Amino acid sequence: MVLALSLALALCFGPPEPADNVSIAIDPVAIEGAPLPEPAVEMPEPLPVPAPEPLLATPPEVERPAAIPQPDLRFRLAIDLPITLGFAGIWAVSEGFKAQTAPRECRWCAPGPVARATRSALVWRDTEAAALTSDILAYGVVPALSLTLTLIGVGREGEWKKLHEDLLIGLEAVAISAALINVIKQTSARRRPYAEYAAEPIPFADDPDQNLSFPSGHTNLAFAFATSFATVATLRKRRLAPLYWALGVPMAGFVGYLRMAGDRHWLGDVLVGASVGTLIGVGVPWLLHHPRTGIIPRRARDKARAMSLRASPTQRGVMLSGRF
Repeated sequence: MVLALSLALALCFGPPEPADNVSIAIDPVAIEGAPLPEPAVEMPEPLPVPAPEPLLATPPEVERPAAIPQPDLRFRLAIDLPITLGFAGIWAVSEGFKAQTAPRECRWCAPGPVARATRSALVWRDTEAAALTSDILAYGVVPALSLTLTLIGVGREGEWKKLHEDLLIGLEAVAISAALINVIKQTSARRRPYAEYAAEPIPFADDPDQNLSFPSGHTNLAFAFATSFATVATLRKRRLAPLYWALGVPMAGFVGYLRMAGDRHWLGDVLVGASVGTLIGVGVPWLLHHPRTGIIPRRARDKARAMSLRASPTQRGVMLSGRF
């Protein structure tokens, strides 16, 4: 009984249980001398963290300045056309009036031992077949190959406006080379192999060409065509330029072999003809028409295009580019 009464009094007068949310307002005036509470400091909200960018499969391309085009070949129609026609005229006159201008007697008659040995080793039994094949290659196949490759190369790169320049520069070298060879033929007056080994002397009226052996005109013509058009394509930086050399030069060399197989020329004739054709075929385009070192003067508008300066904005500043 006493235990139950004590438990009841403890429940009635004991301390109350703390509430979950109880706010007690304290008046600072009511409590003298009590320090003022510090004001609550509001914490800033955290900034949102951006989501990481997805990794790129390939790195972004770096912007590169545009390639500066190479300057055009030096070309003046008023200069190149007269040169081509002039030397072509010299060649045509020397060919057309061969009966009147060719030497009647040989000045260089007896061949050396090397010439005789190579002639015996290379001459065909059917000399006419070899000579005819050399005519077809030198005057037909090699020129047609050079012109066809030029058309294909110009067409693939879309530079039809430069076609006449490429053709005339190549033909200019061929005309110079052919005219020079005929002048050398007339002055050297070397007897041809078939005339040297003929059973009896050949009348000049029947064959005015018998003392025009040195150098080989067919070989010279083939090499001049092959190398001049290949040089023009190289100076133009055409993609087909290696094909000009790979096809044209071996074919020209085969022409030289056929001229010896047909008993029309000695070894020295072929070597000199090939050398002169190559020297002029490469030298004329390079010396006259090279973009930087050619001696043909440029037109006024070509000079303006060749010397230009351009400023292009970039991420780091300004880039200067130009043509000189």
